[in-house]
Amino acid sequence: MEDLQNHEENNWSKKDPHQFTQEFEALLQISYFVDSAMALHDILDKIVEITVHAKEVDVCSIYLKDEAGHGIVLRASRGLSPNLINQARYESGEGIPGWVFANGETLALSDAQEDERFQTEENSSAGEFKSWLCVPLYIREEIIGCLSIRMRERYEFDKSDLLLYETIARQIGIVIEKSRLYFDKIDAERMGAIGLSLSEISHSIKNILSNMQGSMYLVESCLARNDISCAREAWDLVRRSNRKIARLVQNMLSFSRSAKPHLERNNLNALITDILEQIERTLENKNITVEPRLETDLPESWFDYDHIYDAVMNLVTNAADSLADVENGQVEIRTKTDRENKQIILTVRDNGCGIPKELQSKIFQLFFTTKGAQGTGIGLACTRKIIEEHGGKISLESESGEGAAFIVRLPLEKPEHQQTLV
Repeated sequence: MEDLQNHEENNWSKKDPHQFTQEFEALLQISYFVDSAMALHDILDKIVEITVHAKEVDVCSIYLKDEAGHGIVLRASRGLSPNLINQARYESGEGIPGWVFANGETLALSDAQEDERFQTEENSSAGEFKSWLCVPLYIREEIIGCLSIRMRERYEFDKSDLLLYETIARQIGIVIEKSRLYFDKIDAERMGAIGLSLSEISHSIKNILSNMQGSMYLVESCLARNDISCAREAWDLVRRSNRKIARLVQNMLSFSRSAKPHLERNNLNALITDILEQIERTLENKNITVEPRLETDLPESWFDYDHIYDAVMNLVTNAADSLADVENGQVEIRTKTDRENKQIILTVRDNGCGIPKELQSKIFQLFFTTKGAQGTGIGLACTRKIIEEHGGKISLESESGEGAAFIVRLPLEKPEHQQTLV
């Protein structure tokens, strides 16, 4: 026993200070992944990379138990074929990793091929490796997999090696637990948001349908009396309700879509002209005047026409809705080029009652609305999402009683990371 203790002490004393530094740096780097928002598979991939460099080993792998808990599957590795990730597996008790998983004990073998438990993954070149160290991974008292270290040459793992890899295994267990807790929390919040979304949307649709049903009853009553003038007025209410549902559904689709915008060279002035032609009659019926002040020779810029169309339509109709109780309502739409910052600037301004300061920070939040039962709180949230997906920004300027202005800044040049529609 004394000879063994002296042997271990000699191993520690002979350690290269540079090697100590590498190992401590590796432990520090791995600790950074606790509470990380990265996906777990990306974290594990980084950890095996750090571990390989820390000790200059040939293979570092992480196996985690499968959903049924009957075996373990290779989830991350450096030194084995990438094709084995999520494919190679050991049943509980089979092979060296499977034995460690089943027994919860560290196994250090200077020549694993001489051990009766030796087994390689199918189609792997693991037979090249002689020494094998396998450490169980735990979350509290539950064993969840193992950390596997392999070397091509015969190697005697000493006490310092075991201490290092067991410490790394302990950190991996903590990282996995924290990652699962984090994403469980995200999933819970997402489900809560979905529940809130369904509640809010169903409430809005219920109100619109109620108005539509009442209007349809009026149409039928007017037609029964052969009162065409009355029926025409009632039908106009049906059309308005139909437009509200169409806008609600379009905003829901726009907000929920995850695909990146497909960029083409387009002219924002032409898009605005298309929008105004579509809603001109509606604005006239509301006695709202539109003042387009579009920069002459506005250069083309890169954007997804349909997405930006939806965003600008939201801003214009939102401005018009704010003028419901205003005499001589006006909506000003202005475009200009900011060449210094390489941006196209769009401003949609109304002369309504404005938005109070205390509400302005919430105006782009999903389901927040200043319109009461008349609003859904989706339009502006959807608009901001579209603008930001294009690498742009949207802001609000408003004083109570003096109207509101929404300012959109879009890149003049194509963002390199975006797709282009050919």
